[in-house]
Parts: sequence; structure tokens; C-alpha cells
Amino acid sequence: MKKNISKGESIRTVLGILILFICLVCKGQPSHVAVMVNGQFEGAGSGNGTIAGVEVQDVTRKARTVVVLNGRVTWDKKSYLDRYGTALRLQAQARYFLPLGADKVFVAGGGKFGHVHYPDSATAKDGYTKYAFQPIVGGGVQVGDESRCSCILGYNYQFKTGLKAFGSSAVRILDGWTQGHEIKAETVWPVRQSKWLVLFNLAWSRTTYQRNPDIYGAVLGAVKHPYNATEVSIGFGRGY
Repeated sequence: MKKNISKGESIRTVLGILILFICLVCKGQPSHVAVMVNGQFEGAGSGNGTIAGVEVQDVTRKARTVVVLNGRVTWDKKSYLDRYGTALRLQAQARYFLPLGADKVFVAGGGKFGHVHYPDSATAKDGYTKYAFQPIVGGGVQVGDESRCSCILGYNYQFKTGLKAFGSSAVRILDGWTQGHEIKAETVWPVRQSKWLVLFNLAWSRTTYQRNPDIYGAVLGAVKHPYNATEVSIGFGRGY
């Protein structure tokens, strides 16, 4: 039986091949700070539509340790509300390169914080806010040194964590839980061997959301909602 390939699957395949090629010719990741435009494309199970915004990234290298900080402000469309909300997403991760050969393999740990707010509509107080802090662990590999361009391939496991929510009443509830996996690639090109850089980051994740049965009832609370997401960030930075 012939399998139909969706447009999303085709885009992810092309981007994956592009990142693999880049990493074969690129080198290690330098310290830098950067500003990028960010877009996220999530599957139907997330309940989200278009997500787009601005991202700031800082990477600091100290011997075998690399600290990576990312902050994003995005405008998220909630499909069933047909309305945009404002989201803040922060991630901090420390990577330690193991003393193996050329020190290209690393282990990592850190955390993610997300906060999204959807305002009330003109006719009802149906807006709400959700937020969560999620620990992450993972690892990855660096290709080459820093003489040409940089490439990092990594994996993160996102632990199961509670998702808090509140509406106009400001009464906070445990809305549900979320957990998942993420594969990402981070690439940096120097501009004519200067300190100015061009960045391209790509991430693919598989996340599962489950409602709290104490809030939504046993039937809805028993259903798990898995979905895939692809995230792309493109921008400019400066090494230091």
C-alpha cells in the first residue's frame, strides 16, 4: 500500500537533510549573543495554530562547560478560541564536554519555563493564563573546531511536569501534565571570518499533554494528547 507523505513531513525531511549536510562541513560552537526570528509549527493535538516571535540566545564557553540561555517572546494562536495570546519561553542549559578524545561529546541538564496568556474576548471572560517549569536532561555531539562554522546536534528529555492555569478569577489550578522528547540542531556561520555571525537553529519535538481528571473529569483526564512540533530560528549575532 502506498503511503501518502504530508506537507509537514516533507518539510521536516528537507530541513533534516540540510542540517545533516551543514553539520558535516561545520565546526565547533563559539561564544556569542544573537537575536533571531522564531517560528513554531505544531500538530493538531496541541490545539495551537500559528506561533511566531523573537528569540535571544547567549552561548558562553568556559573550558569544557558551555552555558546556553534562550529567551523567546511569541504570539500564539489558540485554534478553538480563534485568538492570539502572548507567550514567554525561557530555557537555561549547561553542557559538559566529556574528556573523550577531542572532547566532542557532551551531557547536559537544565530547565525550561513557559508562560502564555490569552486575553478575554469582547463578549465573555474566557481568557486564561498557563505556566510551567520543566526540568530537562540530555546530551549531544559537536562537530569539528571553531575555524569555519559551528554545529551542535543534541537531544533533550523533558520530564513530566505540572501545568498550572488560572482565569479571570485568579484561582490557580493544576490543569494537567506535559512531557516529551526534543532533537535539535544549532548552527553558526561567521560573516567573512569576522565576529559577526549568522545563526540557524532547528528543533523537532514529541510532546504529550494530559488533562487533570480532578478538573476535567475521569473520561477527559484519561486521554493523552501527543503531538509533534517543528521550531525554526534564523538571525544574526556577534561572537565574544
